[in-house]
Amino acid sequence: MKIHQLRTFITVMEQGSISAAARQLALTPSTVSAHIKALESEFGIQLFERSHAGVAPTQSGRALAPYARRTLDAASGFANEAASRRGRITGQLRLACSVAEASFSLSRTVARLGEIYPELELNLSRGESAQIIAQVRDQEADLGIVYGRVDAADLSARKLGQAQLIVALPAAWLSSGADPLAVISRRPWIQTGDDCPFQALSRRFFDARKIDPPSLMRVDDNRTRREFIISGMGVSLLDRHEADHPAIAVFPGEALACETTLVVQAHRQFEPVISAARDVILQAV
Repeated sequence: MKIHQLRTFITVMEQGSISAAARQLALTPSTVSAHIKALESEFGIQLFERSHAGVAPTQSGRALAPYARRTLDAASGFANEAASRRGRITGQLRLACSVAEASFSLSRTVARLGEIYPELELNLSRGESAQIIAQVRDQEADLGIVYGRVDAADLSARKLGQAQLIVALPAAWLSSGADPLAVISRRPWIQTGDDCPFQALSRRFFDARKIDPPSLMRVDDNRTRREFIISGMGVSLLDRHEADHPAIAVFPGEALACETTLVVQAHRQFEPVISAARDVILQAV
């Protein structure tokens, strides 16, 4: 049994076809098939059912997948620790983050990465969660830190923590002692895109209070929504830590919980630079 065979096994599991796994791994389909056949021959079990539609894991394949993932994690950890001890994690890491600094300390993480891996070149960017997930998928970013739970076969996602979101509105709208619920029921709401986790939380907030406020516009950028609220244009969800401004009022009540998540392309998670950085990020939270 070879580590690269296990990596191929997991990639085929995630992609659902030999050809898709071959593209992800930059191998030929015949090489991918050979890796799977070698494992099946060595252990005397069938890992996949083949059909014209692709491949599907057998019961044995599903049962063995968690062990394969743990073995790959352990091998990656061994390689990273060895590389760390000789100070040889080198190359470039492209890290994209959508989460507010107070909910995930990007600056502290960057400092820790620089301390442990001084030869690692960091390329940092900020954006919105859906945009960052697309960048990870397109290999424009190696790791992404986003709002919301991520459940996709082609991505490996790990929970980092939980941000607290609040309903933010212009403070001037409440200056005369107006009822906050009545205000947000009739005032325009600054929505986000449908693929943003804030949108589902907004809808849940509306449904719980049986309101349907008018929609002003859709703005995915957190900073732009914040500026629009400050300028008196509408109501929206913000990370609690971004609402500290005299022109912003917070709707009373409990904050809305939203997971923060670390994402990477599943087939790239064991690359030395990515794996080493992911370990540091997960240990820091």
